[in-house]
Amino acid sequence: MSFRLLPKRKYDDVKAGNFINPGKVQLAKNNRKDKPQSSPYLINQDLMDKALEASNLKQQYSPNLTIVEMAPAAGVMSTSLYNYFKPKKHILLESRDTFFDPLRKLSNQTGGRMQLIEKEGFKWSTYSELIQSQILQATRQSEEEQAASPHQELLFAAHVPIHYYGLLFTSQIVEYLASRDWLGYYGRVRVLLWLPRSPAITILTSQGFRNRSMTAVRREAFIDTRVLVGNQSIHDGLMKRCPSKPKYSQYLPKPIIQPPDELKFMEPLHDGHILVELTPKPFDNSLSLSLFTQVIKGLLYISRGKLKDSLELLGAGATNLIPAIRDAGVDVELPNFCLSAEDFKTITRIYERWPLRDPLKEDECV
Repeated sequence: MSFRLLPKRKYDDVKAGNFINPGKVQLAKNNRKDKPQSSPYLINQDLMDKALEASNLKQQYSPNLTIVEMAPAAGVMSTSLYNYFKPKKHILLESRDTFFDPLRKLSNQTGGRMQLIEKEGFKWSTYSELIQSQILQATRQSEEEQAASPHQELLFAAHVPIHYYGLLFTSQIVEYLASRDWLGYYGRVRVLLWLPRSPAITILTSQGFRNRSMTAVRREAFIDTRVLVGNQSIHDGLMKRCPSKPKYSQYLPKPIIQPPDELKFMEPLHDGHILVELTPKPFDNSLSLSLFTQVIKGLLYISRGKLKDSLELLGAGATNLIPAIRDAGVDVELPNFCLSAEDFKTITRIYERWPLRDPLKEDECV
């Protein structure tokens, strides 16, 4: 099958004013009336084209690539992804009927490679339906293949909504990629996400940053991260959480492209978006994910003190683990938010071997 590039999407064809309620996400209904849920979308194809070219991702995929794209809206990101990767199949998950016509016109120019599925991509059941109907057919990586490289035939991309559902969706994606659930079932599936401000700050808050989230630690531990398109306001928001900037700012992923602040590339709302690339690391069979979650929950959420003063939160007598933790190279004098993801892994492994650990605690984590 010959490949024909799609024509560039022009602003006059994709601007929000052309569509009815273009930002509204049907599933994202929140009782908090002061925070309506909406999903802005890309309107500047040049920016996406530059980001993809700078990423050098094309060489990591085979001609049998399938792209699953959630909430493509007017199809600007779709066009850029399609032209850059030249996929064998490109699945568009879009439930907003105001975008159906432009996406159908786009799909009709691809000789069957691109397919519009009029379903909600924020529902996990949608992906089960794609698999059961064989619309999505992907090979599952063996452990040896996962150790060698990320998945070469499957890629996921999405516009993430703002506020609550965007934060929830991003956190779930990180969790599922780490645990090999959802599309992670197929192996080390790379994800490209346009993130608004709140999910972006939550996921990128790194070692040495206050208000560090469980999602951020999971990302550090199990996922390689690149920021393909950065945003100065998000960077400034992150740095406000870092009391020791010279020491810990190095852990923030540096953006490959930093567009000027005045460039408007999202509609109908511009919320300081960034484009992140999340690539799962090889699976670590030596680590209990549930215990890892328990350790983070106890040390990072409940206690704001030093590690040596917080271990008792993991169970009566857990301070007896201090010598083993220190011998493993972890600084027990550090505040918990300054621990690295590898430090949390080390503590988890030592805690798992502790004979006095309460086995019931493992079941308490959510």
